[in-house]
Amino acid sequence: MASANGNAPTASAATITLTAQATGATPIDLGRKGTPLGDEFLEHGTLTDAAGHSTGSFQLVAQLVSGNTRHAASRQR
Repeated sequence: MASANGNAPTASAATITLTAQATGATPIDLGRKGTPLGDEFLEHGTLTDAAGHSTGSFQLVAQLVSGNTRHAASRQR
């Protein structure tokens, strides 16, 4: 789409605020029993806009990379 003067329209910045609500999660116990480093966690849920309308869904994969079950750091993909 071009503007009246033939130049491409300029993009404008917008902020969209969504709220994620988890509806399910699955731990994946890799290696030793318990929650050792390397274990993964799959989570999914719904996204809603500021008015509370459903706007989509999300999926999250996290992997425990340091710490323990009480104080942990994870890498999310």
